[in-house]
Amino acid sequence: MITHKKLLTRLTVVLWIELVLALSVLGGLIALNIYHEHAQIEANERDRLITQANVISKNLAFQFQGANQALLAIIQEIPEWKHQQQVATKRLTTMASTMPGIRGFDVFDADGTLIYTSFPEYLGMNFSYRDYYQTARRVSDPDRLYVSPPFTGMSGNYILNLTRIIPGKQGEFSGIVTAILDPEYFKPLLASVLYTQDSRSSLIHSKGVLFMSVPDNGLKPGTNLATPGSFFTRHIQSGKAVTVFSGQLYSTRQQRMVAQTTLAPGDLKLHSTLMVAVSRDLERIFRYWYENAMIQIICFSIFALFTFTMLFVFQRRESKHARMAAEHSHALFQSEKLFRSTYDSAAIGMALLGLDGRFMQANRALCHMLGEDEAALCQKTIQQITHPDDHQLDHLLLDSLLTSQRDNYQVEKRFFHSQGHTLWVLLTYSSIKDEAGQLQHFVVQIQDITEYKALQEKLQKQANQDFLTGLPNRRHFIQEANIALARLKRRGGAIALLMIDIDHFKKINDNYGHQAGDVVLQAFARQCQTQLRDIDLISRYGGEEFAILLPDTQKEQAIEIAERLRTTAANTEMHLGNHRALHLTISIGLAATSDTSTSLEKLLVKADAALYHAKQSGRNAVSVAQADAP
Repeated sequence: MITHKKLLTRLTVVLWIELVLALSVLGGLIALNIYHEHAQIEANERDRLITQANVISKNLAFQFQGANQALLAIIQEIPEWKHQQQVATKRLTTMASTMPGIRGFDVFDADGTLIYTSFPEYLGMNFSYRDYYQTARRVSDPDRLYVSPPFTGMSGNYILNLTRIIPGKQGEFSGIVTAILDPEYFKPLLASVLYTQDSRSSLIHSKGVLFMSVPDNGLKPGTNLATPGSFFTRHIQSGKAVTVFSGQLYSTRQQRMVAQTTLAPGDLKLHSTLMVAVSRDLERIFRYWYENAMIQIICFSIFALFTFTMLFVFQRRESKHARMAAEHSHALFQSEKLFRSTYDSAAIGMALLGLDGRFMQANRALCHMLGEDEAALCQKTIQQITHPDDHQLDHLLLDSLLTSQRDNYQVEKRFFHSQGHTLWVLLTYSSIKDEAGQLQHFVVQIQDITEYKALQEKLQKQANQDFLTGLPNRRHFIQEANIALARLKRRGGAIALLMIDIDHFKKINDNYGHQAGDVVLQAFARQCQTQLRDIDLISRYGGEEFAILLPDTQKEQAIEIAERLRTTAANTEMHLGNHRALHLTISIGLAATSDTSTSLEKLLVKADAALYHAKQSGRNAVSVAQADAP
């Protein structure tokens, strides 16, 4: 027969086993949640780094394709330059000044002697000892674009070349033509994707030679990163276009997460290429995760200690039923008080909602977030503080809880603050049911993500905006122009394109400095914006070249707009600071059409040709492209 004492002992053991199992399950769930949060942060950061690396890669791909087309054009024109050294020099200099990121062009004969160049001071010198010449002569493939490893040029700057060979009449090696890339052009591009203070972006040649890093990480350009076990070597060995590695960098011994992409510009055949690396400090990435994990662990430890203590007290007083009842009641009261205290002091907003969406309870964090006290908030429904544009989605998801199609959901939406402004929040709904499975009320957790949404919008704006003038960049202009042409195809009408080049802009940089050149570009951009309609689209297309798309505009009206822009520029004095001022002129190429089947590429070619004619005709002029024959 089991005595009362043995029964109590057995009950005590069972209770302790159950408590240990329950805490083990709870601890496991907390650990699983911490692990999932870490994995989610890591995945989000990987995706973000890859996105930023791809932004750089796409811009570089456009640059390489443009340089390749220029090199092919030069090869076609070389036979026309025989005994016309000045013509060749002028042509190469003009091409270099109109192409962003290109410092100059060189043409070498089969022996490596410089025969045509944008830099006449080096004419006649032999450069056959250079790697870019030797590689092109050794491989001798006229279909490839050769990307040289970075090297120190004659001017002392660290540069790299893009090279194509010049085939002879029988396909033999007859020399090379090279485009010299300007490293200063790439620094703003690398800096534009840095979204935190610990972010860093780099360009690396496929042979492992570092070209540049922004910001400076202490490694000199030319450092060899192709060491065994380095992230660069592992990327090359993987054979993948995109990789992400985390850990200690071989070169700097820093702990970082690094996304690397291999530049592959379309169908262009490359001999060697460039790698783009964008990275962040691991400690900074997981700082908030670590703090949150420690809070959860400490809370769990306190809770475990509390439950062990409560069980011990409960069992000590089990023998006295009256006192046990009193202690049990007290324990319930304390537990509820602790829950309420934890609920009120939670770092995120929490609330209980009735089935009609009315607030039943709200903690301090939520009241502070919305600028309301709890009493006032409990007089409202969650629909009343929700932005009207989010009502439909909110109703659909709430109905799925009311009909038991789901037990919880999470959604991003907008709330109104008591002072009238809008907050972006991450809202998590959970259903609370009784023992019979009947829905009683909802528990909601609300996190303020307004700053995160603002950062998203800022990053999107940076991807579409020219950093200097604030105008749409080339990529965004092309997207919007194609949309306008699609609209023309559907509705008919007319459209015009202006290509504008600031005359003698290089002299402004040379005489007044690049900072003054930047002031001129910014002032000219503002000047154009004040004279255009809301429907017109203006972009900094590259360097000192601007593009303007004029929807619903006939040729005669477009000519009036172009002439107004030209005369305003010529009659306006540009102030450069320090009591310096100048007048500038512009050349404009205009292409207009009502052909609904036209493409942006055709308009650009025609406008660019008209711009070239305007510049050849003496500059400070508007040249109109001839209409296509019917």
